[in-house]
Amino acid sequence: AESSSWPSAPYPSIILGLKELPEDDSDLIHRHILFAHCYKEQAGWKELLARFKKGGGTLYDLEFLKLNGRRVAAFGRPAGMAGMALGLWQWAMQKLGKPAIKDLSSWKSKEAMCETVRSALKEVEEKKGGLKPS
Repeated sequence: AESSSWPSAPYPSIILGLKELPEDDSDLIHRHILFAHCYKEQAGWKELLARFKKGGGTLYDLEFLKLNGRRVAAFGRPAGMAGMALGLWQWAMQKLGKPAIKDLSSWKSKEAMCETVRSALKEVEEKKGGLKPS
C-alpha cells in the first residue's frame, strides 16, 4: 500500500504502525497496532482515545503487549541512537536551509551514521558562526 493510504483502507483492515497517528479530528474506524503511549497519559492521549471511541476503532498499544509480565515489543538503545542522529542531522539541514530529510536509507555502520551527523554539525558550526545544538 502507498504511504499514508491507511485512512481509505476497507473497514476490517488492521493498520500496523510504529508511532503517532496524524493529529486531526478524523474518526478512527480501523484496528490499529502501534506505540500510542495513551496509557501513560502522554500529550494528546485523551484526543486520540476519543477519536477511537467516536469512530468505533480499536487500539492495540504495543507498550502493553506483554508475555509473562514483560514487554515483548520495545525499542532499545540502538533505536534511540538512530533517532538522536536523525534529529541532529535534520536540525543541521534546517539551519543550513537544506531540504528536509526524506527517502532515507540505512547506513553501513554506526560509525558511518555518526560521521554523517558529525559532518553536518561541523558545516553548521562553520557556516553559522559557531552555532551548535543546545
